[in-house]
Amino acid sequence: MFYERLLSLCEERGIKLTPLVKELGYSTGSLTNWKNGTIPSGDIVLAFAKYFDVSTDYLLGKDDIKKRPTPEEVELINHYRSISPEFKKFVETYLSLPPDKQRQVEEYAELLFLQAGLKKKEEGQ
Repeated sequence: MFYERLLSLCEERGIKLTPLVKELGYSTGSLTNWKNGTIPSGDIVLAFAKYFDVSTDYLLGKDDIKKRPTPEEVELINHYRSISPEFKKFVETYLSLPPDKQRQVEEYAELLFLQAGLKKKEEGQ
């Protein structure tokens, strides 16, 4: 699976595998072993994962997620999981609106904040 994933990533980016292996300082003789199913050492897997900005689990075929979420994305995911089903439906409905309608929803929410005397959270807080 490692070899297939590596080859696929190279093809996606128009990169030849043999020159890349050389560029990263590894033996091109290893390609045959990888093609036959040998899993390379952790440092090699990590080097390719960093090069392609994918997870090592993806390269090894343990999952299909190329890139793990950032800590900020994990925080958003956890927050989303904690909200009510009704609010999730609202968010999904909002996301399905065209951008001009989303902006109208945002303007209305700002108006409601002002009417309630609440201070809106600033970006990044």
